[in-house]
Amino acid sequence: MDVARTLTGAAVGAVALAGAGRNSRVFKVTSDEGPFAMKSYPPVAADGRDRLGTEYAALTFLHAAGQCATPRPLARKDETRVALYEWIEGQTIDMPCDRDIEEAVEFVKHLYRVSRAAEAADISNATESCLSAKEIFRQVEGRLNRLVQVAEDHHRLQTFLALEIEPAFQQCTKQLVDGYAQSSLEVDTEILPSIRILSPSDFGFHNALRRPDGSLYFVDFEYFGWDDPVRLVCDFLLHPGMTLSAHHRRLFRDAMLDIFLDDNDFSSRIRFLYPLVVLRWCMILLNEFLPEKWAARASSENADAIEAAQTKQLEKARTMLGHLDEPLVKLDHAQ
Repeated sequence: MDVARTLTGAAVGAVALAGAGRNSRVFKVTSDEGPFAMKSYPPVAADGRDRLGTEYAALTFLHAAGQCATPRPLARKDETRVALYEWIEGQTIDMPCDRDIEEAVEFVKHLYRVSRAAEAADISNATESCLSAKEIFRQVEGRLNRLVQVAEDHHRLQTFLALEIEPAFQQCTKQLVDGYAQSSLEVDTEILPSIRILSPSDFGFHNALRRPDGSLYFVDFEYFGWDDPVRLVCDFLLHPGMTLSAHHRRLFRDAMLDIFLDDNDFSSRIRFLYPLVVLRWCMILLNEFLPEKWAARASSENADAIEAAQTKQLEKARTMLGHLDEPLVKLDHAQ
């Protein structure tokens, strides 16, 4: 209440939890000046990652550039790791429709335009950006090696990694290296700044609200920064936090091919990088097996609950791996 009064500069009637993720919490502040969203962030990470600073700066930049489909930043208090934003009244999106895809496409178009603004040059890279094929190799391999280390204590995980993930990684790596060579692309070379895009890095309908008039607002910019547009597109198509029909996947993909038409290598990169992004998501879904995740859960969940969560994530990873049999270039044949 005290922090809310300080940030709003108004009499506050109530502060109620409105949503919570693994890292941040959002509160609805009711005050004489109207409702506000107050977000509480974790401390700056050991690697220097500042979720509050990144998101507040991202939304400030986007609003200055005319992007109003995001919450307006109003105030911040770094000492308490809290920021105040415009309150967006809306509902979560469980079943996307064609109009939702159109609004997501328009949002990407705006990101593409503002990425060319002079002020954008001061923005850092997105969290775990993938500006080269070598970088996505590094990320997938690093996550895989970490899981292999702990798999000795988890037979199902060990079997899944040995029989499905590792062979898929080897095959996808070979396909990418061969494909890049045939397309005269360099695995080790970062894409030019002129074709990069400012990306939310967690873009999708799982981070959107549908307002009463049907329009969408996009939220969660804690990972915002420069990235390869291919990464943005692949993550949108694959994100496990939402489900897209084959029809909607085609609509979005085709629109992206039009938006990034000036990027001569865009279609080639998306074809070769898509399978590696699939594997990257498999690794992320399997984070539940890492000891640091157990430690975080140990105080509130028993061993049976942890095992159930791991089983669920293993099945999600197996489902995600199935996207390798449905490559992006074959989506035209999906029913």
